[in-house]
Amino acid sequence: YCYFLEIKVIILYMNNSIDAKGNREILTIREIIDFRKANNLGKMNPEIIRRFWRNAIKLDQIGNLPRNRVQELKVEMAKDMLSRLPKYFIKFIGISGSVANGEVKDADDIDLFIVTKNNSLWIFRFIFMLAGKRRGYINSSKALSAQDKLCVNLITEEGNLIFENSVGNLHELIHLIPIYNSRFLCKIYESNSWMKKDYEANYSEYISTLDDDKFCLDKKKSLFTKILAKTFLPIINFFLFLSQGFLMAVHGVKVSLLIKWLREKRFAIFEAKK
Repeated sequence: YCYFLEIKVIILYMNNSIDAKGNREILTIREIIDFRKANNLGKMNPEIIRRFWRNAIKLDQIGNLPRNRVQELKVEMAKDMLSRLPKYFIKFIGISGSVANGEVKDADDIDLFIVTKNNSLWIFRFIFMLAGKRRGYINSSKALSAQDKLCVNLITEEGNLIFENSVGNLHELIHLIPIYNSRFLCKIYESNSWMKKDYEANYSEYISTLDDDKFCLDKKKSLFTKILAKTFLPIINFFLFLSQGFLMAVHGVKVSLLIKWLREKRFAIFEAKK
């Protein structure tokens, strides 16, 4: 979505383009290309612009867009594969990427957007990778095919739900398909108020239709449990970061990126592929 990240300035320009009757003007593809050229934004393929607008103009239909057969199959596959995964450290699981935005193909993998409890990101990733390799449902370099495999595109802790204001992030967030603790999506959206303020993304009605997953609600914790969570969890989490970070560094991930993930309490595998 590198092209989407750059197109934000065009949207801001469009938002200020009002005709004599007070209606917002919709720029043509030719006008967008000319605007980019005039502002030294480089070239952009017209088809990329069309693809973006096909999604962007549906911001008032969040959650109501029809799903195709491949989407439905892969969503059900993800639910089934994740049903046996321990949920103690998880706050939210959503499907992102091509499966979520409707451009999925049969050969594609299934990208996941996961929110964990604080101080447990690397504990969760360790459990997920261990269980996934054992059961063969994660996408790895050793896999013969990525088709229908799970790929953790992003993991973030619940204390860091704010994402950069960009069209790329807007595109990812509005297309998320929640498959665990659906109502938590409201907290994600509300933490990123720029979605509604800058892009008029109307998600309130969609959020109201989501079901509560009663088994996801946090139970009251005893004082002893809270003390353990605040003392031992951060230590275990840091130890597992070191062990996983070492393996990733061996496979070419930059140490500076690993430190960034630790500091931000977020793991974004796509950043390692840049």
